[in-house]
Amino acid sequence: VILYLAAAGVGTIGIVDDDTVSLDNLQRQVVHDTPHIGTPKVESARDMVARLNPHVMVETHATRIDAANALELIGRYDIVTDGSDNFATRYLVSDACYLAKKPLVFGAVGPFDGHITTLKPHETGPDGKPIPPQALGAIFPGKAVRAALLWTDGPLLMEIPSSRLDEFTERRRALARRYFE
Repeated sequence: VILYLAAAGVGTIGIVDDDTVSLDNLQRQVVHDTPHIGTPKVESARDMVARLNPHVMVETHATRIDAANALELIGRYDIVTDGSDNFATRYLVSDACYLAKKPLVFGAVGPFDGHITTLKPHETGPDGKPIPPQALGAIFPGKAVRAALLWTDGPLLMEIPSSRLDEFTERRRALARRYFE
């Protein structure tokens, strides 16, 4: 996910992880490479993003997200991508995104399939009821140029067709045309 966001030119990417790169990460966490074994994952990912797109700013958070820091971390960004591998973290991040009124994109990969879901439960229509997904329009509204990433245990977008990334890239181009042409 990190590499795709960097390649798409997302302005700022925040990475939250308290772990270090190990050899058994390399086959599924392609943002890391052999020279970074033993290095904090946030530093390894930051270095890879800098090589891929030096115009993207990376904010590293070498910590585990928990109830004490979730709102502060999530509040810094416009969009949150959660690829965590446990339900406790997923529920925590979901609750924090709801309270902070941030869109949450999460994914999961199984042996033969995968999914990506975007949640915006904080958005409601004029009647106060949740807005149906087809009425939301853009996944990434307005001037969203910051993304928060909670570490993933696998390269989700390499396993799942990147229709969401294609949509994000097209919306980013349209936004750039609107502001810079």
